[in-house]
Amino acid sequence: MNIFSRILFLITIFISCTNKLHAQLKDGIYYLKNSATSMYLGGANTNGTQASLIKYGQPIYLIKKSDNTFALDTKMFSSSTSHYLGTNLYMDSEIAYWTFTEISEGTYALSCEENKYLAYDGNSTTLTTTDNYNSNASQWKVISEEERLSSLKAGSDATFIIRDANFSKNMGPAYGQSYWTVGNVANPSDLIISSGNSTNNCASAYHTTFDTYQILKNIPNGTYTLNVQGFYRLDAGRAAYIPEFYVDEELETFLPSTNGESTVNDACTSFTLDMYNTKIVFNVLDGRVTIGTRLEKNMNIWCCWDNMRLTYTKELDQNLNEKAYELSMNAAKEAQELYMNKDIKQKLDSWIDHKYVAESCYDSLDSYIRRLNKLTGDAFDSADIYENVKNHYNMCDSLDESGKQIFKELAADIYASYTEQTITNGIREIETLDSLYNVAYLQQTTPGTDMTKVIVNPTIDGSTGWITEIPNGGNGPLLNNTSFEYWGGGSLDEEERSFNYYQTVNGLQNGKYTVTCEAYNSMNNVEYGFSKSSGIYATSGGITVKTYVDEDSETLKEYTTPEIHVTDGTLTFGVRNFNTMVARWFVADNFKLTLAESDVTSIVEVNSHSNQVIKKIYSLDGVERSKMSKGINIIKYSNGTTKKVYIK
Repeated sequence: MNIFSRILFLITIFISCTNKLHAQLKDGIYYLKNSATSMYLGGANTNGTQASLIKYGQPIYLIKKSDNTFALDTKMFSSSTSHYLGTNLYMDSEIAYWTFTEISEGTYALSCEENKYLAYDGNSTTLTTTDNYNSNASQWKVISEEERLSSLKAGSDATFIIRDANFSKNMGPAYGQSYWTVGNVANPSDLIISSGNSTNNCASAYHTTFDTYQILKNIPNGTYTLNVQGFYRLDAGRAAYIPEFYVDEELETFLPSTNGESTVNDACTSFTLDMYNTKIVFNVLDGRVTIGTRLEKNMNIWCCWDNMRLTYTKELDQNLNEKAYELSMNAAKEAQELYMNKDIKQKLDSWIDHKYVAESCYDSLDSYIRRLNKLTGDAFDSADIYENVKNHYNMCDSLDESGKQIFKELAADIYASYTEQTITNGIREIETLDSLYNVAYLQQTTPGTDMTKVIVNPTIDGSTGWITEIPNGGNGPLLNNTSFEYWGGGSLDEEERSFNYYQTVNGLQNGKYTVTCEAYNSMNNVEYGFSKSSGIYATSGGITVKTYVDEDSETLKEYTTPEIHVTDGTLTFGVRNFNTMVARWFVADNFKLTLAESDVTSIVEVNSHSNQVIKKIYSLDGVERSKMSKGINIIKYSNGTTKKVYIK
């Protein structure tokens, strides 16, 4: 083989190797470890959200796309859709998909744009991109959470087990939700899980009781050490109660402030200097432990805490391991009784039946317990999913009979999956149930049914959902995040001012509706034009109904429009002035929509079409049927008319 053939052969082999995806890389939780630094991908530096190298690692949720690229879900939120590693190298960006090119088994180069590989620049912990994928700086060991847990040994750092151990910005399992559960809070606005400066955050509580905690599940049994920093400042009274860190029943109190901290930024600085370290040593015997912070009764304390660090100190000795076996078996048998995915239950049942015989063999007993705890944790998680799906399915109990029937018909497949115990993570099922509930909600037929759910922001908490028009000037609206207000001023006889505050709802079932809101119209004793000034209105199909707010008052009172007949599924409603005599001070709040009469024909009324031949029968979602079924049927007659027919 000549030199050129050998070079071509080597290039071919290299391309083949560097463009394959490892078979084991799939959806799941991973940690990305940089080959050049042995540090992990995480959020840090500017705003705590830049893609950076961090010591302890941040869990990354890989979401596989059909073309074998992956989104990196970081769970660091700037909005409900921005929690991914983006091409801008921020961890709270809109979704982007990365190509994982395998360099060696389990090690990859990550690129989101051609020849742009995620990399360490050799200096800063802030990451960059490079066109050199063959450098250790741009190569990442992709480690599953299970692999990392199983690799723990005496002295190993285990901080990655704690979600958001640094109380980072907007980190949690979902938008607006922290990994830390909060309870026993006297003043919720005074407990802040994450605040600080542009590069470092911590948790703080000011003059309030609290209990913030996190349950760690499916972790190896053993002895652990928790190091955490925290201080308190007593602002009045005596320190009968001071905040404490706890791990199950083990606890240590916060240290008193000794550095004159007066702001959260001061606290972040002190924590960076490791000034308030507290240590708790504890045993995990059943793969679960609760860690947290709390303050009971005392309302005169300001405190801050940060930087939880967990170390796996050693394995359990044989006596504790045997006790752990007993506890784990009890928990597993408790989980056996729950309703869950049948495959998970089968694995748990099988492992319990398998039992552990050679209890004298320490290593085997430890391995058995680890497996048992993992299956037990999976069982509890699956049971939570099934309970959540059941609760979303049971939302239909709040619907009338027609809505229930429609919902149950549309959700039949999901209900079958629930009863057959084949649901896995439940996300798709819950989202589908919620959307089906909205469909069924709109198809209720009982007069008097509250349809307010279709109104966006009916309590006017901010302006979301509403459109504001001031065609001829004026001094409003004054949107104070709790109601709509319009201030018309004093010279009402000289000004031509107007306002219109409204929204449009589409997809309504045809029928008659009323719109209600609370309002007042303060004219300050200006008499003229008052009774025909401003009020609540509803418009559909070119017809408008209205009710004047005709009482000179500054107290909210309920007003309701006459019935409006919706014939095209669309309704516009709101408050406005109906002539040039605008209100001096008009306020509206708390809108409500009520179904007065449905256009859906009951089965009794079908006889009125007995002289007509039924040509076609359709379900609500447009699927042709051979005969009428329970729920709403769309009937097309020989004379061209169409009716909705509801059968109980």
